[in-house]
Amino acid sequence: MAIHFRAAFALSIATILAGCAGHGGTSITTPPANPYTFSGDWVAQTNGLTSVPVGKFIGALTAANGVISGTLVPMPGGSCTAVFTSPPTAVSGTVDSTGKLTITLPVTGGTATITAILGTNLNAPSTGTYQITGGTCPMTSTSMTIVEYAPVTGTYTGTFTDLAGLLGSNSSTITVSAVLLQSATPDAIGAFPVTGTVTTTGSCAVSFSLAGAYIWGGTLLGSGVLPGGSSQDLIGSFDPTAITSNPAVFDDAVVSTGCPNAPKSFGGPLTRQ
Repeated sequence: MAIHFRAAFALSIATILAGCAGHGGTSITTPPANPYTFSGDWVAQTNGLTSVPVGKFIGALTAANGVISGTLVPMPGGSCTAVFTSPPTAVSGTVDSTGKLTITLPVTGGTATITAILGTNLNAPSTGTYQITGGTCPMTSTSMTIVEYAPVTGTYTGTFTDLAGLLGSNSSTITVSAVLLQSATPDAIGAFPVTGTVTTTGSCAVSFSLAGAYIWGGTLLGSGVLPGGSSQDLIGSFDPTAITSNPAVFDDAVVSTGCPNAPKSFGGPLTRQ
């Protein structure tokens, strides 16, 4: 009798499940995967406003399964010097499958809220707003753009001109080749360490390895030291696609055999090959 009961019970369960999946029933479906998965260098900034308390947020953001994490640093827009004492802050937030982004973080005793609708190309600026409620630097809702900067890993070349020579008639040039590798892991302020080598030919011929370099908000700050003690710098801002840089500056701060008549400063664009 017990055997017949178990068989009848199993049959009834199978019938219920079949009815749910069939016509007129309720089928069980798996929600689509959230397409917004990223981890990189981000900037949210106001649209040309310099009098607002906070002009931009810079740092590293990661999205996985619709949850945002990372570290952002507020930068003053001109009227909130207290921002300089704000430590890098962990953020919390979400992004749904339509690209709706919401991020919150504490700022000078208040709470900043960043909202935007992301496009499919994260290296193209998306529009949104941010505001700060409470604290010492409250800020009304202000329009802004937010964008992810692609990694600068790659080989970049360009022709730099002697910046001092631009003021006279004897401007010299150098050819610059920079091989860069950006770390996938940010540091405590949300900046990404960069290693690599820089080689120049022409009126200033040197080669050095970057030491302590990093990129933060699309801006590269790198330095190196030649065997003779000459210090070198490679500084520049990249576009969000990381294909080109705005005029970068290479400095030879001390006289070296490869760069006579230093200190020299050269500037020009770099383009990824």
